[in-house]
Amino acid sequence: MIPQPVSFVPLAVIVILAVGALAYAAFKSGAGAARSEPGSRARIAGFTVTAAALLLALGGLAMIANIILSHDKAYDTVLWSSLYENYGIVPADDSREFHPGVPFDAVVDGEEVACTVVPPESVNCNGETLMPASAHGQLQ
Repeated sequence: MIPQPVSFVPLAVIVILAVGALAYAAFKSGAGAARSEPGSRARIAGFTVTAAALLLALGGLAMIANIILSHDKAYDTVLWSSLYENYGIVPADDSREFHPGVPFDAVVDGEEVACTVVPPESVNCNGETLMPASAHGQLQ
């Protein structure tokens, strides 16, 4: 079984909504603290909450940026591991870039072949279907 890419959109929506809520909380807390007496506990507590909410919001923004920037690389790593473990396929060059249905050069059992992979189960090399696990990379 070849892993299919997972959409990060639902996670991105949740994180963006959380960041928005934290930014709003920071704004409201800061506005309330600014109206308090200078040096009072309410003012100090309000600005403390404001700083904490802003830090959490910035952390959320950093997290969403990390997810967006690393999503494709993480998928490629999992995909190539699966292709090697289940089919014995190793990319022939260093590009290791994968696009479903697009042929790529690979090495299977020491032989250079052109493979086309369509997740979740279609693997063809040199026009022949490659069988998973039990065949260990043998062309059928």
